[in-house]
Amino acid sequence: MNQPYPGGYPQQPGGPGQFGRPGPYGHPGGPGYGHPQAGFAPRKPSTAMAYVTAIAFLLAIAILYLSATMSIDLPESEFAAYMRFTMTGFAFLGMPNDNADAIIAVTYSYPSTLLLFVVLLFARIGFARWVAAGLGLLGFAYYVFALIKYLAIGYEATIDGTTVGFDLPAEFSIFPAIVALVLLGGSIMAVLPATGRAMRGGKPKQPQGPSMGPPGYGPPGYPPPGSVPPGSVPPGYGP
Repeated sequence: MNQPYPGGYPQQPGGPGQFGRPGPYGHPGGPGYGHPQAGFAPRKPSTAMAYVTAIAFLLAIAILYLSATMSIDLPESEFAAYMRFTMTGFAFLGMPNDNADAIIAVTYSYPSTLLLFVVLLFARIGFARWVAAGLGLLGFAYYVFALIKYLAIGYEATIDGTTVGFDLPAEFSIFPAIVALVLLGGSIMAVLPATGRAMRGGKPKQPQGPSMGPPGYGPPGYPPPGSVPPGSVPPGYGP
């Protein structure tokens, strides 16, 4: 038999007599051709969202505590009057001058309950974010009603047998609007998937690796292991 290469087969990258030994993707003849690369290790989830969410709730809690404390006595300044209208449940009173002792108790109770679960959020306890989100949305719903009451419905008063309706100045709605927005923002952040991954036992987000074929095969478009890529057989050999 005539051999175009004296002394046997030419030396190939895979060794004597080996053509197209599996190698890296796109490089026939290198080691590991056609085999999948090693997988990507999942990154450790960040805990930042748990703390950011808890801090967001703290702003609303601080405003509510301040409003209840300043409302124990009748307001003596405009700011104290603004705080009085910020209390949780104050919009349900028939008149702004009605006895607000029960409303003061509610305003202390609501942020105290919310604060308990905010502390658990700082500890990254998983269920706390759902309870905090529920309490936040409940408070948001009330303050939306309070804004409608203060700005659109107003109050009625009977003076000398005559019923008189009056609206509140827009300044009385500033702090209720702030509390509503903060509670809504904190509740949205609490239910985000990123906040769930920040909790203890949260699963990291799996990175997107390259698309792989069946086990033992490389990405689509590459030949299976042990096959000879086209053009790797020297001239004079093969069919």
